Formats: sequence, C-alpha cells, structure tokens
Amino acid sequence: VATPADRLLLPSSLIGVALMFLWCARDGFTWPVGADLALGLYLGAGPMGLGYYFWSRALKLEGSDRVAVVAYLTPIASTLLLTLSGERLTVTAIVGAILVIGSCVAVGVERSEVENHV
Repeated sequence: VATPADRLLLPSSLIGVALMFLWCARDGFTWPVGADLALGLYLGAGPMGLGYYFWSRALKLEGSDRVAVVAYLTPIASTLLLTLSGERLTVTAIVGAILVIGSCVAVGVERSEVENHV
C-alpha cells in the first residue's frame, strides 16, 4: 500500500472499535459504568497507545532493525498495568515476561556483536 502507516492508524482503529461494539451488542454485553469503564479504557488503550508511539518513533528514528524490540513493550506494559490495577500475577505471565525481556536482551547483545565485527 502506498499510503504511510501513520495515515492508516486512525481509520483501522475506528473500524476495529466499531466491530467490537457490534460484537458486544450481538452477545448482549452489559456495559461497565463509571470507574470500571475508565479503568478498562486506560488499561486497554494505554499499552496499545504507548506501544504504537514507541514503534512509530523507532521506525522513524532508528529504522526497522529496532522495531521488533520496541514492539515487545506492549505486552510488558499491559502486564505491568494489570498488576498495578490489582490483578494477581500468574506464573504464566511471569514466565512470558521473562521470555520477552530475555529475547530483547539477546537481540541487543547479538546486534552489538555484529556491529563490533563490522
């Protein structure tokens, strides 16, 4: 597609939100109100918004070689926000976080070794 990714973000997000509303309406979902709605929006939009921000900054500033590492900020941030909101941290989430952080460190170490050999 010749259109830059930045220009496609808002339309694709709005389509996703509209489809989510249709799905919830079909299933007869009752909408949360007040603080529960605000917390849900914060937990849902916070990590995704920050993840997209860091992804687009890495793509613009440092090229595509850093995008994969920066993309892992989204699951780490969402796990951290869920923990801070009172959710119990499971062993699976801890193992997943260790694997994600470990892979980011491994990619960084490998990249620095490649740069030193060049």
